[in-house]
Amino acid sequence: MKYLLINSLLLIQPDIYNSLMLFLPFIILAFLLQILIITSTNINIYPEFFFYSWMMTKGYLPYRDFVMQHGLISYLLLAPFSFYKSLIMMKFFYIFVQSINLILVLLIARKITNNLGIIIAGIIYIALNFYISDNNLWDEIYATTFFLLTLYLTTAKKIGLTIKLLLMGLLIGFTTLMKPSFGIMIIPVILFYRNFLPLISIILLWALTLLYFFVNNGLYDFFNNYIFYNKYFITLPKNFWIERGFLNITIFIFLLSLFFYLFLRNVKKTAYLDLVVLFSLASLTLFYPGYNKIYLHPFSTFLTIMIAGLIGKINRPFLFIYLAAVLLFGIFILRKAKNQFAFINENRIPYIENKKIEQTVNGLKDLPLDNKKLFVWGNQIEIYYLLDKPSQIRFPMVVPDSIAYYKSVEDSIIQDLQKNKIEIIVAAKPLNPYYLSLSKIKKHILTNYRLIKDNQYFQLYSK
Repeated sequence: MKYLLINSLLLIQPDIYNSLMLFLPFIILAFLLQILIITSTNINIYPEFFFYSWMMTKGYLPYRDFVMQHGLISYLLLAPFSFYKSLIMMKFFYIFVQSINLILVLLIARKITNNLGIIIAGIIYIALNFYISDNNLWDEIYATTFFLLTLYLTTAKKIGLTIKLLLMGLLIGFTTLMKPSFGIMIIPVILFYRNFLPLISIILLWALTLLYFFVNNGLYDFFNNYIFYNKYFITLPKNFWIERGFLNITIFIFLLSLFFYLFLRNVKKTAYLDLVVLFSLASLTLFYPGYNKIYLHPFSTFLTIMIAGLIGKINRPFLFIYLAAVLLFGIFILRKAKNQFAFINENRIPYIENKKIEQTVNGLKDLPLDNKKLFVWGNQIEIYYLLDKPSQIRFPMVVPDSIAYYKSVEDSIIQDLQKNKIEIIVAAKPLNPYYLSLSKIKKHILTNYRLIKDNQYFQLYSK
């Protein structure tokens, strides 16, 4: 009876069976290939991601107790993984997020294209994702997960439209608490469904967030550090941290895809592909104002899905023209990924593996600092983390943008040194250049502290 039932299903739905027999092995192969690529190159976690997350686990409230400009969700997600000083769990989290993104891309592609489209899109996505992310954990990478889940929800036929729209709004709402600019990704949903219901979830989420900071006396700091600072950041002049050739070719493929989509839309029903295109257009705006290739991560993801959808819908002979362009793009991206693979392993040392920091921390561990409050004079906030000593200073990191925005940054640091009775100051060598212009802090330290240790890695001052 069991075999009769299976055979009957195969006779009734041979296309579905054949599709699954190709799709499942490919998704497994793609999954394993991406993990192999990621784990064979070093993974870099920037200090602010493990430091701010760890500070939150110590009971410190973001914005009120320490200044940061990114959203709290970015660090809240990482907080459970910040306890392991080797960052091994954060690296697993990174691999997990990248794997989820790949699987979602392939599942979405399966809804709108054929097997050829899935295979080509999968290969391009793996190479493009690796080149753009450089194995750096960053907001855009796990914000993309929320965007993909939003897109995937549109295919969930068993979920009612009202619930579906509210869930979509909630997903995008969470990303607005990573970066305010991510809120633009709700526009495709509103335009596609012609419904403002998703905004209710975002409004409720923000109302709860504001209430939380109000109750905890951090509302002003939240607005000042997260909203107003980022508004100020947009106005600053920016450099292009991306290779022009890569950007030009990527935009060309996008415009070519857009052309074929508009042509296709006049002769066929495109439905789900319409939403993919809207997501692509919205995510392209996220490249502004940073002009860093990592900001293209959401856009490159939706571009890949858009390419997959077009391969499954364009008819011959135009399909051959489009395929030729896509294959050339794929070869270009594969070469870029190959070169980046070698560059990362040969030239980049992840922050946590920096030998100078290791020597500094080991040297400090040999000193009797257990119960003494510490200030790191410089931006080596990983010293706090590795010594398991939370920062008592509201400005644990100082960069030119923050110096320009927070006019009283020096006075604030000096006040914290006095108020919190900081006993030990570590100046890792070389002193971060951002601190060289802060003459008040230098004068305060040299006047009120004495140099007790000076080696090739750090200077140590004591009260």
